[in-house]
Amino acid sequence: MVAPSPSRGALTPARTPVTPHGYDAAVRTPIRNPPDPMYAEFEVHRTMICDRVRTEAFRRAIDSAVRPGDIVLDVGAGSGILSVFAARAGAARVYAVERTSTAVLAQELAAANGVAEIVRVIHGDVMDIELPEHADVIVSEWLGGFGIDEGMLVPVIVARDRWLKPGGVMIPRLVMAWAALAILGP
Repeated sequence: MVAPSPSRGALTPARTPVTPHGYDAAVRTPIRNPPDPMYAEFEVHRTMICDRVRTEAFRRAIDSAVRPGDIVLDVGAGSGILSVFAARAGAARVYAVERTSTAVLAQELAAANGVAEIVRVIHGDVMDIELPEHADVIVSEWLGGFGIDEGMLVPVIVARDRWLKPGGVMIPRLVMAWAALAILGP
């Protein structure tokens, strides 16, 4: 596991985790699933970024929520596009946490967009990492096609409980799923 370098945001070895105040791992023991290898593939992230409706909806939400000087946590950062949006919206620091090797892509995207000093990529599991501060905003594209099918709900909830400041903002803050019964012919 790696954590951000305090000076440049480069990938460096992380320190040993310490349970932060207010989070009792003995009470909340989340189910741990290995990352889906599909999310380590560049093409998956390119496809998501090319979904203009999705990408623009996240950009608008980030632009409306992030205030100058905010600390942002991007859970499951993938390519790092949401982290770049948060940096451009005025965040003082963005912690882009990604379990897969795509963390390297996130670092490259931040550098290519001139925000490497703001976006600190952490190659590790959000349930194991330690941050030097709590976040004003948590952003995560964890929805999938059915709202919860990317297996990211538990890590996002753990991140919220551990790292979101009181009164902080979650993006997305609400997910609604609709279902209906269907009867197929005889």
